[in-house]
Amino acid sequence: MSSDSKFEEDLTYALSRTAEAFRTETTRLDLVGLERGRRAWRHRRTTMTAAGATTLALVGGSVYLMAGIAPTGGAAAAASDRSATPSPAGLGRTSGPAPVSSARMLTALQTALPAGSFSNTEGLEDADVPIPGAMLTARFDDGHGLGVVSVRVERWAQQLTAGAQEVRCPDPGLRAYGSCQTSTLADGSVLTLFQGPEYPDGRLDTKRWAATLSGRDGRLVELSEWNSSASKGAPSTRPTPPLTPAQLTSAVTSHVWDAVLADLPVTEAQQTRPAAFPTAEIVATAARLLPPGLTPANVSASEDGYAGFTVDDGKGASLVEINVQDWSRSINTISGQYSTGETLPDGTRLLTSQEGSNPGHWTAEALRPNGLRVVVSVYNSAGLHQPASRTTRALTTEQLKAIATSPEWKLPG
Repeated sequence: MSSDSKFEEDLTYALSRTAEAFRTETTRLDLVGLERGRRAWRHRRTTMTAAGATTLALVGGSVYLMAGIAPTGGAAAAASDRSATPSPAGLGRTSGPAPVSSARMLTALQTALPAGSFSNTEGLEDADVPIPGAMLTARFDDGHGLGVVSVRVERWAQQLTAGAQEVRCPDPGLRAYGSCQTSTLADGSVLTLFQGPEYPDGRLDTKRWAATLSGRDGRLVELSEWNSSASKGAPSTRPTPPLTPAQLTSAVTSHVWDAVLADLPVTEAQQTRPAAFPTAEIVATAARLLPPGLTPANVSASEDGYAGFTVDDGKGASLVEINVQDWSRSINTISGQYSTGETLPDGTRLLTSQEGSNPGHWTAEALRPNGLRVVVSVYNSAGLHQPASRTTRALTTEQLKAIATSPEWKLPG
């Protein structure tokens, strides 16, 4: 694997939203915004990357899309296996040199972690794309087997609450994992500790553990680790990642990041983040648009903008995922991914795709001229990581298109 390819891989899966999240499997509905999200483990298809963006990471329940270069369209997304919905931090910084060098990040990481050797370090200088905050990915060996660690530090205008997607645990109904806990520390910081498999389908026994800290001063520190020589595509090198949950906690709460934060610009998230529709509203609208006899059941949601539920036409449960977002403030960011596909008389861009078979999923997504984006997927199984329970899905492609383009979906106001 070339250095460029390896760095792109690390960027995509480092600090694993939720993520996936978000936005993180083939191409699904995200989360945000999020995980099949980071890649992402969340809602692959419907959370396709915005044009010119690439998923950076999935930590806890968050998926982060960083401005860069990413594949678009069903085939490209399937090949990359790393789609995700753009998250708040992903599109807010202009291009320019990274304010904190990889050398400084390595020095800080060496101070924050237990004794060990570092190699194959890569930071934002290697990315050549505008990414908020500071980041470093490296191989780490504590003498008990090689692992990978990845840290990312951002400075926000204010603290993220325990319910924010960046620190929220993922919905276990969307992705199986070992454990995830969010707590408030004595100084008011919000800490999330996550432990789970890198591949929920069990293709490799790679594990990903992560800690995410949101401080009262606006700091967001994320540290992820893997028990392998790469975050994706490599077999395990040891039974568990090198750092214990206590060591992860010590690292993200370390004051070594104070100097890094002091040199970082504030992430201006709200100005570029797509507004997400409330989950309850998505489910209620979908209920009106489903064919007669189909009713949403087993509703799951990881954050606003996304809803997952099953429908049963008498031939077995079929999972449906819907992502609804308002991109009116930054439609140019996402419009490029709709350069192919059908253009309807009202200017709506419409794309359809199909991926896999056991399970398989079929998708229709529409982007209206006013920035409203609706993505609808259906599976021939009752869950993301469950085998096919029926030969086909409960909704046809034409029905998916009808739901995605329905005038029932409206921008507020």
